[in-house]
Amino acid sequence: MPLPCISVDAVEERAVCPIIPEVTTAPDILARFLERLKAGIVVMKHGRGGKPHKRTFAFNSESNSLSYSPTKKRVAAASIFLREVLEIRQGHQTKVFKRSGHPNRSQFAFSLVRRNGHTLDIEVQSESELQLWIQGIAYLVRQAKELYDEDPTRIRLLELWLTADHDNNMRLNFKETMQMLRELNIVIDRSIVKMKFNQFDRDKSGELVFSEFTHFYKYLVERPEIKVLFERYALQNSDFLGMRELTKFMHEEQGENGWTDADSQRAILRLNGNNTIRPALTVAQFTDFLAEPTTNSWWNPIHLTVYQNMDLPIHNYFWASSHNTYLAGDQLVSESTVDMYKKILLKGCRCIELDCWDGQDGEPIIYHGHTRTTRIYFKDVIFAIRDTAFVASPYPVSLSLEVHTNLDQQRKMAEYMCTIFGDLLAESIAFSNPPPNPLDHTPNKLKNKILVKAKMCVPKEPDTDSLDEINNPEHASSLTTMPSPPPQEEEEDDDFSDRGNDNVEIEFQKPKKLRTNKKGVAPALSAIVYLRSLHMENPTKSKEKGNFWEISSFAENKLFAMIRQGSLEFAEANKRMNTRVYPKGTRINSDNYDPQPAWNVGSQAVALNYQTNDFPMRLNDAKFTQNGGCGYLLKPTYLRVPDHPYNQYGPKRLLIVDLFTGSNLPKASRSKKGRIINAYVKLFITGCEQDTTDVPFRTNVVEENGFNPIWNKEFQFPIHAFELAILTLRVVDKDPAMDEEIAEASIPIESLRTGYHCVPLNDIVTSEIFENSSLFCRFRLQEFPT
Repeated sequence: MPLPCISVDAVEERAVCPIIPEVTTAPDILARFLERLKAGIVVMKHGRGGKPHKRTFAFNSESNSLSYSPTKKRVAAASIFLREVLEIRQGHQTKVFKRSGHPNRSQFAFSLVRRNGHTLDIEVQSESELQLWIQGIAYLVRQAKELYDEDPTRIRLLELWLTADHDNNMRLNFKETMQMLRELNIVIDRSIVKMKFNQFDRDKSGELVFSEFTHFYKYLVERPEIKVLFERYALQNSDFLGMRELTKFMHEEQGENGWTDADSQRAILRLNGNNTIRPALTVAQFTDFLAEPTTNSWWNPIHLTVYQNMDLPIHNYFWASSHNTYLAGDQLVSESTVDMYKKILLKGCRCIELDCWDGQDGEPIIYHGHTRTTRIYFKDVIFAIRDTAFVASPYPVSLSLEVHTNLDQQRKMAEYMCTIFGDLLAESIAFSNPPPNPLDHTPNKLKNKILVKAKMCVPKEPDTDSLDEINNPEHASSLTTMPSPPPQEEEEDDDFSDRGNDNVEIEFQKPKKLRTNKKGVAPALSAIVYLRSLHMENPTKSKEKGNFWEISSFAENKLFAMIRQGSLEFAEANKRMNTRVYPKGTRINSDNYDPQPAWNVGSQAVALNYQTNDFPMRLNDAKFTQNGGCGYLLKPTYLRVPDHPYNQYGPKRLLIVDLFTGSNLPKASRSKKGRIINAYVKLFITGCEQDTTDVPFRTNVVEENGFNPIWNKEFQFPIHAFELAILTLRVVDKDPAMDEEIAEASIPIESLRTGYHCVPLNDIVTSEIFENSSLFCRFRLQEFPT
C-alpha cells in the first residue's frame, strides 16, 4: 500500500480564525491512534520542490509538537508546535496540493495551516484513516492550546529551548546559548553570560537541561522597574508578595476594584504551580503575572466579548467592511480567489463586495472589471459565503453587489442566492406594507442572516411575481423588466473615473434627471435585496427622508468633499440611513485611505482592502477587536441619536502614558542576524479632529539594545471623543539611512485598562504577534483639568 503523503509548503494563505473541528471519535479509538502517533507513523513527506521522502512523524507530549526524523535539521526546524495550528483544512485546498496533484484522491487529503502561513499537507489512503488523522490532530491542537493558556511562560520557554538546541541532544551548551541571545536581540557581556551559565549549570555538565535553562532565562529577563514596583507592595522584609498584598496592588494601581482575595489566591496558585506551602509570588512570578496575556491584558476583558447593546437597528452600528473582497493583491493584474472571501469572513468582516460580470458560458463571474485580474465564478463564491459567513460571528453579513450582468445572469445570481443560502437569506423589506419596524432589524434579530445590498426595481404595485423568475425561468420573459429606479447608486466601476475634482458642487437630483442602467434590474434580483442602494447627493434631504434599509456608496474623495461641505449634515444623515465608503480607483496597489474621518461622521460601512496590511487596515483591526470581534460596533450617542449634536462628545479626559521599558524587541525585518536595534517609540492618537495627533510623540533613542531599553518617559493626550480615539505605540529602529518601523500595538481608548501592563507587539508587516516582545507601560485616565 502506498504511504500517506505529507508536504510542508512555504508561506501559504493564513487562516485568520481558528477552524478546528469538534472531536467526536470514540475515546478508545482515538487513544489507540494517539498511541500509534506517539510511537511514530511512517509517511511520505514532500518538500517545497515536491520530491517525496520517507519520514517517521511522532507526537512529542512534552513539547506538544509533531516532529519528523531522520533529518539533518535541528529539532525545532523539524517540528510543528501544535498550538500554532489555526486550521485543519480538508481536501486539496492549498498551493502544495494544487501544484502536486493527485486530484483523484483529494477526498482523502487534509492540511494543517499554521499561524505563520506554512502548511503541512497530508494525504492518506482511506476515509477512515483520514478521519482518524483529523480527529487526532484536532484533539492534540485543542489540548496544546489549553496547556498554553494554563502556563504560557513555560510553553514559550520550552519552545525557545528546543529552537536553540542545534545539535538535537536536548541540552544547551554555551555556544548555543550565546547564539540564542544574539537571535533574541539580547546584548550582554560574554563574561557575565558565562558566569551565570556556570551558576545555573547545577550538574556542572557544561550544558543546561530545561529546568536549568528556565532559571537562567528568568535571570536574564529580570526587570528592575518591576522589581521596584514589587518591593512597594511586598511583605515587609520579605521577597514575597502575598494574597492580600496582590489584592491591594490590583485595587490601588490597576483600578480593578472588583478583584478579590480569592482572585489573588487563584493567580498565586496558578503561577506557583499549585504550591500551597508558600502561597505567595516571587518577583519573577510577579513579572510573569504582569505579562499574562489574559489576567493582566491591557485590553478590558469584557470588551473582548460581545458586551454592547445589539438590539438597535443596524444603522446604529459600525460594520467591519471589505472592498473588492475577491482580490488577493493589486487592483490591475492580481489573482481573484474564492478563498479571500473565506479568509475575510473568518476575520470577522461583516460587509463584503461582489463585482458581478457576464460570464462567457452564461455563468456570472466576479472580477475587477476592465482589468487583467483573474475571474472566479459567482456560484463558487456564494457557496464559500454560506460555509464561512457565521463561523467567526453570528451577526448579519451584507453582500455589496456591484452588478454589471445582463438580465438573464442577474436572474441566475438570484437563483443561486435563494437556493444556496436558503433560510440564511434575509427577506426584502424595502417596499413592504406596512413599513418595517426598525426594532425587528437589529444585529440580534438578524443573526445568521445574509443581507443583499444592490439596486432595486420600484414596483408600481406589490410585486408577487418577481420570485417566480427563479422557480419558473420560462415565465421570466412575460414579466416586466424594470430599469434602475431613481434615485439610486451603484458603486463606481473603479475604472479610475473618480480622479476628477473632489470639490464638485453637490445637490439633490430629481428622479427624472437621473441616468438609468441600460441593462436594468431583473425583478428576481430586486426581490431579494435587503439594503437598497440609493444615490445620495444632498445629506440634508437624506437626514430627513433616509431609511435604515437604504444605503449610499461613496469613493473616499467624494466622501471627504461631502464632509467639507457639511460634516454636520452628513453625520445627521447617517443617523437615519447607511453609507458605505470605499477606496478611490487610483489606489491601484490596493493601499488604503484613513478610515477615521468616515467613522467620525458615522459612516457604517467603511470598506478597506483587507489584503493590504497597512496602518489603516491595522487601525481597523484594532477597532473591530472590540465587542468580541463580532464585526459590529455600537456608534456613540452623538453619531446615532437624531438631533443630538454630533460634535458634542461628552466630558474631556486626559490620558497619561508612562512608557518605562521595552523587552526583547525584534531586529529589523524579523532578522536573526545583523546589528542590534537602535530603538525608540512613537506614540499618537487617531480619533476626532481635535484628538488626532498631528506629530507623534517619541522617546529618545536607546542604541544597540533591543533586550531591555529604558525610556522612563511620560506622555499626555487630551481626549475629547473618548469612544472614537485609538492609541498607537510604534517601535522604530533608528538608522542613518532610513528609520524602519518594526512593531506596533494599537487599542481603542474605550477598551484600555488602566494600571501597569506589558503591551504585546505585532509585526508591522504581517500583524503576527512577536512573542516575548513587549513595552512596559502605565496607563492613567483622568478628568481633564479645567
